[in-house]
Amino acid sequence: MSTPFQPASILLIVALTTLLGCSAAKYDGPPRAEVSGSVTFKGAPVEQGSINLTPIDHDGRQASASIEGGKYLIPEEQGPNLGKYRVELYVFQPPKNAPPEGSDAGMAQVAPPEFNKNSKVEFDVDSGKVTKDFSL
Repeated sequence: MSTPFQPASILLIVALTTLLGCSAAKYDGPPRAEVSGSVTFKGAPVEQGSINLTPIDHDGRQASASIEGGKYLIPEEQGPNLGKYRVELYVFQPPKNAPPEGSDAGMAQVAPPEFNKNSKVEFDVDSGKVTKDFSL
């Protein structure tokens, strides 16, 4: 028995509907900010990592970005609202006992917990464009 839609067709329809629905919606909430800066670990630029911003005592939105080549950028359209945020920083490096070239080994998170899951790092997003550097 044949079905009218194959799984790939259904996925394509869902993806297109989602894209069209998201692109047509206009943001009508509180102002958002662009946040950018640099991140170093042990004095060197972080080659791969991530930054997560979580609102403190307000209903602002969470925001996150990848760190590449020591830099991160959260564009305004994806950025946090104005207010105070808790910062989590993750630094990824190849494991010390790296497997042979070309294998599928994952990266190890090497930043101390006080910069991520136990972070007490905070900062204020107080304008529409904020630059904040972090040194771990």
